[in-house]
Amino acid sequence: DITSMADWAKFVSQVPAVDLKVDGRVDLAKLTKMLPATLNLRETTQVKSGLLNLSLESKAANPPRLAARLEATDLAAVENGQEFTWEKPILVTANLRRSPDGPVIDELTCRSSFLDVSAKGTLSQGTAVIRGDLRQLAADAGRFIDLTGYQMAGRVDGNIRWQHSQDDQVAADGQLKLNGFELSSSGQQPWREKELTLDLAGTADVKGGRINRILSASLQVHSGSDELRTDLLQPVVAAGDAGPWPLGLKARGNLATWLPRLRPFVPLGDRQLAGVLSLDATARVSSQKVDAESVKLQIDQFQSREWDLAIDEPTVRLDGKATWDAAQGRVTAQDVTMTSSTVAFRAQQVVLQLPAAGPAVSGKLTYRADLGRVGQWLQTPGQAADQQLTGAVTGTLEATHEAGVTQVSWTS
Repeated sequence: DITSMADWAKFVSQVPAVDLKVDGRVDLAKLTKMLPATLNLRETTQVKSGLLNLSLESKAANPPRLAARLEATDLAAVENGQEFTWEKPILVTANLRRSPDGPVIDELTCRSSFLDVSAKGTLSQGTAVIRGDLRQLAADAGRFIDLTGYQMAGRVDGNIRWQHSQDDQVAADGQLKLNGFELSSSGQQPWREKELTLDLAGTADVKGGRINRILSASLQVHSGSDELRTDLLQPVVAAGDAGPWPLGLKARGNLATWLPRLRPFVPLGDRQLAGVLSLDATARVSSQKVDAESVKLQIDQFQSREWDLAIDEPTVRLDGKATWDAAQGRVTAQDVTMTSSTVAFRAQQVVLQLPAAGPAVSGKLTYRADLGRVGQWLQTPGQAADQQLTGAVTGTLEATHEAGVTQVSWTS
């Protein structure tokens, strides 16, 4: 079985040092009928024809050399009754040679209408260069993969390098730059970036050519003065039941420029918010659960113009600890505190259950508000107030949910 890079290296090393050529082909129409769910094809898409051609050629030179070629051609499909063709979807070529330290990649290329990748080196060290067109990717891949509602545009330029040390550790780092990037979904304003830079780095413990543990990993995203960084806080097992990943998250920048980045994924509408954002969080993350152990958010010079409210707050702070359990359909706020000069609240053991029959809420919320400043929110900016509120208000809300019924008590 070939399940790791070490297996591939062993396979290349075992190819006889003789002149040898092997060719093969795969019928893509038959393949898609066998594996429709695995390939995530649209239900309305039917692949009518297409070939995947494979070629492997060994040369008994000094040192022995191996050339490989994989090419998909003449792909034809029908989508909602409309037929289209894709003559040359992808071409992968590789030229390798043997060495005492294992196979050496003289050249590895991947060519398609939307992607161009070239790499060279060995399993111990090497580099790769990536070029791509996101608009062409969406246009070509969207013929077969369901991207309904999403549109992409922009150029991708990047590089990756890796280094294998003597103590069975692999370190890798790289950078991707997206120029003229755009991502939008139906009914939402697009996320646009003139230039978006992603820096990636990581180290892993490798045994037998397989990644055993991920020792460190980081991702940094930069756009103008905005920055997002996430780090792996502790080593994790890479395979099997690895458990949750302990992650740290930091974000800095302008709230007004961060919101458009969320709109393709979160229904935020046309809300206009502004302020200087500072977010620090730690969480344990798995596919079914996010346990946010600490969330600290501060927004300075916060402004909002929503629902006829003119909110201007020097500083808004939020500190919290919460859990999202996808399997249970439940969000739990163990302790969340929000403070500002106008309003403040503390939520304790608030549980939002999302069953099919409807949401259920339980927990305790205490609050306080400065009515004078609340009155300022109600004023039209630049106009004199026709009424004025004074004083303060405090209170407590407690909710319980039993036997399908939610009861709320309020004291003020």
